[in-house]
Amino acid sequence: MIGSFIWDYADEEDKGSFHIKLANRKRGIDEVYECILLRKTGSYIWLLVSAKALFDIDGKFAGSLGMFTDISERKKAEEVLRGCLNIHFSHLLKDLIRPNRLIIICIISAYTNT
Repeated sequence: MIGSFIWDYADEEDKGSFHIKLANRKRGIDEVYECILLRKTGSYIWLLVSAKALFDIDGKFAGSLGMFTDISERKKAEEVLRGCLNIHFSHLLKDLIRPNRLIIICIISAYTNT
């Protein structure tokens, strides 16, 4: 990636956010963020990016140094966990509502009648 820009590997809709991040770097703002980029193969990769602004001896912006960590497996695990939690909470909510249906109806009725 030496000599290229991060937005060269981004979807069109994400390129603007990378231009903003470069503007931040030029102001001396370092950042850590997650993004998704396109590989040469056409598949996507999730990355954790640590970006650091570089300045020359005169204080002029000289570039940016980025460390990229592949977090694709973590993102897959998070998605599986979210799915499991959704199923669990859905069942939990049903179990909570079923025995308390009359109480919930009374509360809703009380709010709509006032």
